Amino acid sequence: MVTDRLALRDILGAFAPGQPLRAALVLTYSFDGRWFEEVMAPDLFERPVAVALVIRDRNALIAEASSLRYRRADAAFSTRVFHPKLLLLVAEDRALAFLGSANTTRGGFERNLELGQAFEIGREGGPKFLFRQLHRYIADLLRREVAAASRTALEDIGVALREVLGRVPAEATPSPHVILHNYDKPLWEQLLALAPHRFLRRAIIMSPFYEPDASSALPLEDPVGQSDDTSAFERLFADFTFEPTGIEKPLTIYFQEDHGVTQLPLKKLERWASKIAILSRLHTTDDARPLHAKFLVLEGEAATGRKPFLLALSGSPNFTSAAWLSTPPNGNAELAVLTHLPLRSGGARSIVAALGLDRLFAPVPDWGGLNVASRTFPPSRPREAFTVTDVILCLDAKLLELSLENVPPNTVQIRVLAEIGGRWSVVSGGPLNAAVTARVPAAELLATDLATGIPTVKACRVRVEALDSDENVLAYAEAPLNVDRPELFCGLAMVEPVLLGLDQRIAQAGSVAPLTYRDQQKWLEELRSRHRDGAPEPTNVLTHQADLDRFYRNLHTGFRGLRIRLERTPRSEFTLRRTLRDLARWCMEAIAPEANVPSEECRLFLLDRLVREISGAVERGEDQPALISRLPKIAAEVELMTAIEAAGKRLHAHDDERVGSYARESHRRAAALHLRLRALEAGA
Repeated sequence: MVTDRLALRDILGAFAPGQPLRAALVLTYSFDGRWFEEVMAPDLFERPVAVALVIRDRNALIAEASSLRYRRADAAFSTRVFHPKLLLLVAEDRALAFLGSANTTRGGFERNLELGQAFEIGREGGPKFLFRQLHRYIADLLRREVAAASRTALEDIGVALREVLGRVPAEATPSPHVILHNYDKPLWEQLLALAPHRFLRRAIIMSPFYEPDASSALPLEDPVGQSDDTSAFERLFADFTFEPTGIEKPLTIYFQEDHGVTQLPLKKLERWASKIAILSRLHTTDDARPLHAKFLVLEGEAATGRKPFLLALSGSPNFTSAAWLSTPPNGNAELAVLTHLPLRSGGARSIVAALGLDRLFAPVPDWGGLNVASRTFPPSRPREAFTVTDVILCLDAKLLELSLENVPPNTVQIRVLAEIGGRWSVVSGGPLNAAVTARVPAAELLATDLATGIPTVKACRVRVEALDSDENVLAYAEAPLNVDRPELFCGLAMVEPVLLGLDQRIAQAGSVAPLTYRDQQKWLEELRSRHRDGAPEPTNVLTHQADLDRFYRNLHTGFRGLRIRLERTPRSEFTLRRTLRDLARWCMEAIAPEANVPSEECRLFLLDRLVREISGAVERGEDQPALISRLPKIAAEVELMTAIEAAGKRLHAHDDERVGSYARESHRRAAALHLRLRALEAGA
């Protein structure tokens, strides 16, 4: 068993060095956006990342991320506690998954005693079975937690992982690792089904939190109607038979105490005191990090007709009934890895030795010196509560797209407030025309930073109020604010259009390595510093005013790179989706009056090239049997028809007779492509 201390930076930097990332997914209970922006984002976005999504529990937000570079979503289905901890990175031919106990917070990755496992697959092999389970979890089960654009991002992540799995050879031997989640059935039922038998020599439990004593005045963590008020400890002793050897106590519990105060449910454990050894986290050790790791070890006892075994489970679940004996939405949502370990000399003790627990914990011979701490539990959100599942700021249209659930019956309009400068300020509102979606103006959310002259978004979080005809607030809900083009942002500043013209961004997409997130942060700070010193530099000095040769060269470089990418991975749905999304977005940018192009002739040329490239990409998709059935859905998701219609109208309206024939030919090409897409849509 190999154990090591890994810094987050080491995990990110060692994975697929030099390769761009197709996808990054973070699942967490607590989320500290300030820490994420300060520590994790610069390392994560040291290279291009096509899709980045963070899903977290809405009740455990420490600080919202003051950034729009990555999508953030509050879990919508798990109304009690959304508790998984996962970091998934996907490159073109590799994937890395880090599953453990650490939340995406400073405490989780810097200050606590945590436990996690890193798994990687590539062309050379790896735990393919585990990643196939993870793919099902992401593609089928996790999607119920998100909606609208966040669900689309999750689908992109699932597609990216599926394509990596297609390149990984089959495992030569059965995988010892199994992904466990509780969307289908409780973790405990799955553990019982996977255990070779139910006779144990010993068991080890480590958990920072336990359910409270039933005799306390605190509300039980057991979800009503699911676990029948049976504690996880009761199930352990009821479902397994302990056959210890010698005088050793068969159950060892590792826990945290602070001056005698602990979360351990002592009253519940009294009846089994003769079978339990409890070990407390030492405060005298050089390593003073508080305990937040969770694991369960079961060592099976051999006898006639049964073999010994060693199972180790680690991940997000604390040893509580809400984690082990229930399912979402009324119970916790959990994620763990169960590993069948080879049973060598020492059995479960070898795990204790490998983790160095003897240096970190000491036995507590007298339980009388311990007191059970009072606990407060996060409020459970009623399933029928008004919820905002997704908020997208559409930059070109200057509109907010809101996805809503459980809108109160008498709602006739909504009001949107944004958290600006620590206060909630009204920024938009409008009538509610549909039960689950709304589109309202968003101009009040956009501004220009006086210190830099850069376009910015004023807030990263909104509150939506449901109003009746008298403007009484019937209900309200909060949600993170996302944008339709997160790749343009560094923090809340839209730096890409300022740093680069449209032709340069096309060139970057095709081949050139873009500025890293850290470079963008440094550039912004230098700009602000010049302003503080009284010598601001106009941002248009940094804007690329290329001559025509350079403009055409940038377009040639970018489009050639996109074609090479499609040729290299012709059956890749992810590549096709990404390419069509980029091309459609550039179409919409090119027709905008504020588009950064040298001249109207250059705009005309750019639109013509974009229509040609879209046509070529669609043709490549039609040539692949695995992709042609998906083309209509992909085209709808990236709003390809809208982009082609807009480009066609702009080409048709071009009134410069010097290029009239060129514009008319380009318009005919756009019209033909529009009909082709219509035919695909009808065929689907």
